[in-house]
Amino acid sequence: MPKPLFDFPAGASGVRTALAKHNYAAALEEAAKLPDAQGGADLKRAIQGMIDGRVSMMKSAMKEGDFLTALEAATALKKELAGLPAAPEAEKALDEVKANKEAEPEIAAQKKIRAILEQKLGKRVEYEKAVSELKKIASDLKSSYAAKEASEATATIAKRREAAR
Repeated sequence: MPKPLFDFPAGASGVRTALAKHNYAAALEEAAKLPDAQGGADLKRAIQGMIDGRVSMMKSAMKEGDFLTALEAATALKKELAGLPAAPEAEKALDEVKANKEAEPEIAAQKKIRAILEQKLGKRVEYEKAVSELKKIASDLKSSYAAKEASEATATIAKRREAAR
């Protein structure tokens, strides 16, 4: 965005409201109503850039095998892009995740990794259990995005353990 939402001109309240609700179609419509002197064209370009960036991130996650991120992004974008030309991209990504046989175990592993990282670990036994679970995920899903994520999470848990000492 060229400026923060709270700095938008008074006439752009519709754009601000639509963006706050992640309704990109309405935001583009409202920005189109603004004259160029109030930044209408700039806002339209910025909103389109936001849309393109979100779609690109979703596609990139899919390409990398980060199925959970792709699924979450596609689910959100399906609603947020309703009525826009980019909307089918989200539906396509959702269909690809559902059709991919490798996606289900990967997503389950990614959810487990995130849950482990969110835990408050205090005792040595808790750290060891978390590391053990992460190493099992990494070995079970070798050469996958979840295995990479599990290895990174193991390093994060180890750093937390050192910091807690």
